[in-house]
Amino acid sequence: MRFGWFDFIEDIEVARALLNTVEEWGKSKGMGIIQGPLGFNDMDREGMLVYGYENEPTIASIYNHPYYVSFMEQLSYEKAEDWLQYKIKLDAIPEKIKRVSKMIAERYNLRALSFTKKKDLKKYARPLFHTLNASFSNLYGYSELTDKEIDSIVASYFSFIDPKYVCIIVDENDTVVAFGISMCSLSAAYKKAKGKVFPFGFIHILNAMRKPKIIDLYLNGVLPEWQKRGIHSLYYTQMTQTYMDNNIPIAITNPQLETNVNAVHIWSNYENELYCRRRCYEKTL
Repeated sequence: MRFGWFDFIEDIEVARALLNTVEEWGKSKGMGIIQGPLGFNDMDREGMLVYGYENEPTIASIYNHPYYVSFMEQLSYEKAEDWLQYKIKLDAIPEKIKRVSKMIAERYNLRALSFTKKKDLKKYARPLFHTLNASFSNLYGYSELTDKEIDSIVASYFSFIDPKYVCIIVDENDTVVAFGISMCSLSAAYKKAKGKVFPFGFIHILNAMRKPKIIDLYLNGVLPEWQKRGIHSLYYTQMTQTYMDNNIPIAITNPQLETNVNAVHIWSNYENELYCRRRCYEKTL
């Protein structure tokens, strides 16, 4: 069983009461292991922050105080998996990435699509998330998105996403084999707006979208049959160039599983530093 959306004051008895209630409910349903914080799917915020408390979190991730971690350990919860986030300097496209990108495009007849209009991007929205389902299927904690969930995500996010910060890789049949989605960081803007869009909060948000200083690398994926061929270099080359063209000096990566070595290793090609570490805990009931 999973738990999520877990917040409590600095009192271990409050945390204990919440978790005990969930654990007892799980045991009544025949569950033997509890894991969390996790959501219904990977679009929900997941992973308790265990490193990087001083850093501004992305709006798609959880923030919590250090005492949360201490209480989890005192309540016999242990590490199941960690997600890592990196801060990347965007002053150049790494030569290795650029070289591999050119070779891969020529060898496999792939195209990197860029967009200026949302209507052109929406054409690929559903196929993109089907590629996401396939590419994430073997990763820890992933729950496949249904078509209904995909339509909801597209309606929620694609209405305000800036299409120029999205790159989709297609083959000769126009099949989506890989993609990268990034968004202007809105963390500082939401703080300035104090979490309220009206009456004046939207001004901070619009300013952040017009002149972003940080980009959040939100989602990326590669079809399983295309993985380990360097396909990711295609969308990272194009997206990095777009960031530089728009004078964005910093990117914050999306949380990636520590055990997903191929995904995490890509950042060794950039000037980087570990930004946040997030943890899923586990306990036998």
